[in-house]
Amino acid sequence: MLSEEKNDIWWALEANKLASDDSAIAASFVKKVELLGIPFLSSFESSEDVGNFLSREIPKQFAQVSPISEIQRLAYSAIIFDNRGNKEKAVDLIKKSKEKSKGSPIENHIMNLCQRLSK
Repeated sequence: MLSEEKNDIWWALEANKLASDDSAIAASFVKKVELLGIPFLSSFESSEDVGNFLSREIPKQFAQVSPISEIQRLAYSAIIFDNRGNKEKAVDLIKKSKEKSKGSPIENHIMNLCQRLSK
């Protein structure tokens, strides 16, 4: 999802294939991680950076990065800030998630999380 094509990549490993096939798949995997994964992950020096990323509007080039749902991003961010001891920010974020979750399939989960973080 980090590539320009925004496509999932699946590598198929089979027990009966030659080791050289596995080596080619491994090389492809390593290349993608080095090219796309490491640069993306390097932009987060701390869990606070991850929380901030999740709590803001996601830049267009990362629109397919999970979680895609704003409700989930806000909830995850609230958990991160709660774990970091920033209760005020955590409560603010989970309340935003709660408001946006009304009528959604995950509303009950967000309500439960809201109760846990508001204590």
